[in-house]
Amino acid sequence: MKRYGLGPLVITVTLLFSWAVLTACGRQDAQTEETQTTSSASEDVYTMDAMFIQADQVFEGQSLFVDTENDMPFCAVFPEGEVYDEEGGALAEEDIQPGNVFRLYGDGIMLESYPGQYPGIVKAERLSEGKPEDVQAYQELLSSIIVEADPSVPASMDVQYSTELAAVSMVSYQGGYTWNYTDENGEDVSIIACGSHILEAQDLPTITDPSVTEATLRFSSDPSRVDVVCWTLSQKDGYTSENVPESEAAVCEKNAEGDLIVSDLKPGRIYLVTAEWDNGSQAEYGFATAME
Repeated sequence: MKRYGLGPLVITVTLLFSWAVLTACGRQDAQTEETQTTSSASEDVYTMDAMFIQADQVFEGQSLFVDTENDMPFCAVFPEGEVYDEEGGALAEEDIQPGNVFRLYGDGIMLESYPGQYPGIVKAERLSEGKPEDVQAYQELLSSIIVEADPSVPASMDVQYSTELAAVSMVSYQGGYTWNYTDENGEDVSIIACGSHILEAQDLPTITDPSVTEATLRFSSDPSRVDVVCWTLSQKDGYTSENVPESEAAVCEKNAEGDLIVSDLKPGRIYLVTAEWDNGSQAEYGFATAME
């Protein structure tokens, strides 16, 4: 199956009063109290009607949607066990087809990559089945988003985290790698780049809020294995190629939705992520956390 991707993303921050929140709030004025929230105790749930376009097209493991009110594309993951058909029954993954229109319930925080990413969906209700041909109405828009990934380019990794007021997505540092792929002639190719040790890296992407304790790692191509270790910022100062300080193992596990979560993040650390793929490819990535 062909993989698709985007060009490089920059660090992005979305405040609570972002485009997604504002448009969601605007629509709620015209909606009934019932559709504003999923329950009387849930006042911060926003709704959005969107057409499902295709799974696994832009960001690995996420589905591509288009907001039917303003034609804005975005990526999201269907919430496990909270996807329903028109009658309120559970909707199986194999029954979701391009052209289906869903009402999505969530926190309204859209990460401002392009297309946006909406990680906070808690419930999805199908409003209509539509038909696959309905997707063609967005073909011109989608052609600027969905581009065939260059197999010779190593996978990228984004670090995503949330604070009380913001959702942040930043591109990680990329170090050395061995990247294996098959070219257009069917020949196996291996590219080797020997990067510097992460303790030598300058201007590492940094989680600036020291209270953040977990982050999600998103790869443009899902690895089969991921290991994470860290050092203190003070160890960076004493590093030499002949004297590499001992690292500390970090916790990195998949959650119920299949997302890779680095937990128990500590302030003033440098994190090294080593990813491996089934074809023998391996790459290093990194980020830092701010001091308290």
